[in-house]
Amino acid sequence: RLGRIVEYKQAEETIKLRLESEKTISKISSRFVTALNLDDAINKSLKDMGVLTTASRSYLFMLKKDATFMDNTHEWCAEGVTPQIDNLKDLPVDTVPWWMEKLHRGEIIDIEDVSKLPPEAKAEKEMLESQDIKSLLVFPLNVKRKLAGFIGFDNVMATSKWRDEDVAILRIFSELLGSALERVQIQEEITRTARDLAQLIDTANAPIFGVDSKGLLNEWNQKATEITGYSKKEVLGRNLAEEFITEDYRTSVKEVLDKALKGEETANYEFP
Repeated sequence: RLGRIVEYKQAEETIKLRLESEKTISKISSRFVTALNLDDAINKSLKDMGVLTTASRSYLFMLKKDATFMDNTHEWCAEGVTPQIDNLKDLPVDTVPWWMEKLHRGEIIDIEDVSKLPPEAKAEKEMLESQDIKSLLVFPLNVKRKLAGFIGFDNVMATSKWRDEDVAILRIFSELLGSALERVQIQEEITRTARDLAQLIDTANAPIFGVDSKGLLNEWNQKATEITGYSKKEVLGRNLAEEFITEDYRTSVKEVLDKALKGEETANYEFP
């Protein structure tokens, strides 16, 4: 009878943990999608996952300088645990070769007892013991299918074996974080490309204008201003054919614009 009660309690705790894990992952997923400040979202999510897994510390490292150095960029610490983030900047990746080799192979680093690390992990053992880390769990962080860093969870109080449930939920978290970083990276690339294109258009030595699907002007460079006398501010949002082309040529210009907007080939057209 006592055995059944224990089994029931264990099953109840397992279900409770699973529900809490699903709730936490759902919250983090939504946070990453809607976040205006990704750094803040990462810090909050590291705390959520640290609390969920009862870790002493959770953190994010990002590779930099062609993946030859790394920074501890984000960290959460449980009450009473000493932060390490300020001591872990500009670290050469070749100081932890065993660690990095595993991450590049896409492996999880699951260390139950740091003191029992193999001889080939001597450098890693010294580094971890200097931070009083007893056990830890580290996941590779991939952005665009390339190693960009790693997230880690450690215990400084005592050695401990990580539960299968923790490993599974933290793997999902690492994938969510990788996707969020990838979205930000792509958006930054789009913004940079748009800025470069806008500068190229504005400094071109020829008049350049753009129209949207309704024929309204949405681009007008400096050369167009010099030739026509109309500033960009004056023309944006106005209909090119209706307001700036004489009636004699309006139909022809509309035909050219319609073809262009449909992606059809058009001949060169000179305005009178």
